[in-house]
Amino acid sequence: MTRFTTPAATLLLVSCALLLVGCEKQTGAFAAPNLDDAKQQASDDDRYVLIDFTATWCAPCKKMDADTWSDSRVVEWIDEHAVAVQIDVDQKPDISRQYNVSAMPTIVLERDGTVVDRIVGYRGPDDFIRWLENARQGRTALETMRASVGDRPAPGEQADMQQRYMLASQLMRSGKLDEATEEFIWLWENMLEYQPSMYGVRMSFMVSDIEQLITLHPPAKTAFTELRDQLTPPVRNGTADRDQVVDWGHLSRMIGDADALVQWFDDSMSRPERRADLQLLDDDLIEILADRNRLADAIALYPDPVQQAKQTIMQTKTTIAHMGQAPEGINRNDIVKTMHGIRNQAVARLYAICLAADCDDEATEIAGILMDLEDNNGVALSLVEQAMRVGELRTHQIEWLEQLPPGQLRDHMLQELNQQLAAETSAE
Repeated sequence: MTRFTTPAATLLLVSCALLLVGCEKQTGAFAAPNLDDAKQQASDDDRYVLIDFTATWCAPCKKMDADTWSDSRVVEWIDEHAVAVQIDVDQKPDISRQYNVSAMPTIVLERDGTVVDRIVGYRGPDDFIRWLENARQGRTALETMRASVGDRPAPGEQADMQQRYMLASQLMRSGKLDEATEEFIWLWENMLEYQPSMYGVRMSFMVSDIEQLITLHPPAKTAFTELRDQLTPPVRNGTADRDQVVDWGHLSRMIGDADALVQWFDDSMSRPERRADLQLLDDDLIEILADRNRLADAIALYPDPVQQAKQTIMQTKTTIAHMGQAPEGINRNDIVKTMHGIRNQAVARLYAICLAADCDDEATEIAGILMDLEDNNGVALSLVEQAMRVGELRTHQIEWLEQLPPGQLRDHMLQELNQQLAAETSAE
């Protein structure tokens, strides 16, 4: 299935390929050049194998390279107990699949071919050494986390939902799929009651984790389908509130029921009083409509697409202005760049929708608004890429690309755009 939206990682990967050739700089912690050598050395010396799954575009990975892997205490521990190797997930996808790596950094500790433990996410030197020592003494990260998180809270009690969410994710990555399903079900139904500030996490990172769990574990799909079906009657008859509509849409997406979302979209189009609900699920609906060659219908989601573009830009600006300190392991500038990339893709998507709906004047205005921004790096590429994905090609897109400095991505897109426009001309 073609994804209409483009992950920000795409441009970051290309940028690294162009600008950071040979960027897999190894610190003193990584003595082995590849996994086979690491396993052989570990076997010869009766030591652990420590595998760091990383990526050139992964900000927490770079932070660990700078803070953790270079720490003298970490290097000393590895010298004494392990052979460490770094694996780039984009260069070695087969090894990444073998170890079921889905997020970076993922760090695996194994001995004699058996995984002892694994962790996901940034760890500072102190936490990292504590994990290594616990694992060496037979205490896994999951066991430590279970003890720390404790039992589920009673109604009205204070509880750290971030930690309980991390426990559910750790259960899934440890293969405890029945337990992970129970935890994720409980979190989906109760998380916001205890910690409303987790709304954004619930609707983004947790949704992605649940989708992965459903792929791995059919009983999880059954359980979340039951939750979705409980919400279907009020959503269908128009009595559901906004939160119920959003939950129903996300649950439908998680279980892979795109047909239900399309049917609801079509039904709502004929009932003006329900059109406001459509925007609550615009991201999911647009992606599905694009996959079904119905992108032009998505214009109904935005009575004023130009105003929607301005609103998206303003929301991004406001969010950045009020953003606090970045989480540990994440550079604030990297967050800002990512948010600008997401903004560019969202507005470029509106541009493509307008083109598909033959609203070229609105599309031109939207493109101009985006290009006039001071922080407009990557804007032209985003606009052209979204238009090309849905076959809405225009000659002015060639002019945009020709104004950019030469580069691998720009040159490839320009060649592809010229070829597709020539093919369209020949077919007329």
